[in-house]
Amino acid sequence: MKGQFADDAQAWHEGDWEPGEENGQSPGADVSGLAHIATWTPAGGVQIEKKPHGDAVAGGGGQAYLGIDED
Repeated sequence: MKGQFADDAQAWHEGDWEPGEENGQSPGADVSGLAHIATWTPAGGVQIEKKPHGDAVAGGGGQAYLGIDED
């Protein structure tokens, strides 16, 4: 699984905030009102947040951005 999120997160980790700046993403962005749908680390890659019954927390758009393949 590798969606656009993994590429953006790698860039952000390296200090390049250009991916996403046009929609407000930056080191100082207030994301407190957003649902936590995934985490990325250099060592672990993308970790998807799941609901108690196992489905991804992310909706359709978020799943596409994360690279989740429902098939």
